[in-house]
Order: sequence, then structure tokens, then C-alpha cells
Amino acid sequence: MIVVESSNVTSFRDQGTTVWHPAIQMFLTSLLDGITLGAELFRVAVVLYSSSIDDVMTFTVDRQFAQHAVSFLRPNFGGSNLHTGLEEMNRLYQYYSRPGATRRALLVTGPRTDHSPSTFAEVWQARIMNVDLLAIGFGGSDLERELTEVASDYVVTISDIGMLYALVGRTLERICKGRFLSFGYNLIKSQNFFLG
Repeated sequence: MIVVESSNVTSFRDQGTTVWHPAIQMFLTSLLDGITLGAELFRVAVVLYSSSIDDVMTFTVDRQFAQHAVSFLRPNFGGSNLHTGLEEMNRLYQYYSRPGATRRALLVTGPRTDHSPSTFAEVWQARIMNVDLLAIGFGGSDLERELTEVASDYVVTISDIGMLYALVGRTLERICKGRFLSFGYNLIKSQNFFLG
């Protein structure tokens, strides 16, 4: 599951219109290209959160549907409330995860995480449910320390949201543990197009 902040820090001005930052869209699309989806392999879901839950793509094994659905996810550009994103993640795992399947989630968040008791309650719930929570943060000097308190052993911070794409390869290797990477990802990696 990919849990993505969609607050005002993820907005981008394009010809007078506020849109979702293209780096996030490219990052999500590239991740989906690199994961082998299938009934016996990976399923994927996406949760967008800001002040509330902005949008959700429920679990699917269909790559074309996932790519299409991700292109239509709509952020609200409100404030940031990590608690709501983690709560929705836990709810989806509780009701829709397959028995015995590995639960792995990637949190993509901006410069400030919400270190409220509600957030840590959801982190604790995720740990009880054996969710392997990975985190990528962009901006903010204290972000790495904050994310280390939330995530498991994979925490990466970058200074600018535009650098997300450079982390695709590195993130895929951690998500997939080298076993279920798609042909497209392995081909691109072999040609050294990934920086991460």
C-alpha cells in the first residue's frame, strides 16, 4: 500500500492552475511499472491524505487499472494529518488483506509529520498487524528523526519533492526484496537510468 500526503506542500502551479506535483505522479507511475502485480504476487492500493482522506484506490492486481486509477486520484491540498492516512491504511489492511500475505506500506510525506497521540496509536496498530512501514520524506531538517519514530528500517529523506523519481529503483528493491520486480524495471535498471 502506498500512503501519500496530498496537502498543500504537494501542490504545483501550472499555467495559473494548481495541480498535484508532477514528481509524485511520476513516482507512483514508475513504482507501479516496477512491481509485478498478480493474484499470487503483489496487490497494490493507494491512499491520499491531507486534512482528511482525499482519495483512495483500493487493492488491485490489474496494472492497467492501477495506472489509470492513479492518474485520476485527486488531492485536496488541505493541511497535513498523518493520523488519517495511517488510520485508512490500517482499515484497508484489516478488511481487505489476504490471510498470510506480507503487509508492506510505503509512506510518502512532506516536511512535517503529525506527532500526535492519534498518529502513534495508528503506528502501534500497524505494528500489531505486522505492517512493514517504509517512509520517504521530502523537505525539513528534522524529518528523518520524525520518520524513524514512525517507520521500520527504511527511511529516506530528500530535500526537494522533485527528487522523488531518483528513489524509484532503491524503493522497489526494498518493497520487492529483489524477488518480484517486473521486466520493465530490470531492463531500465540494467541500462542505468535509475539514480536511486
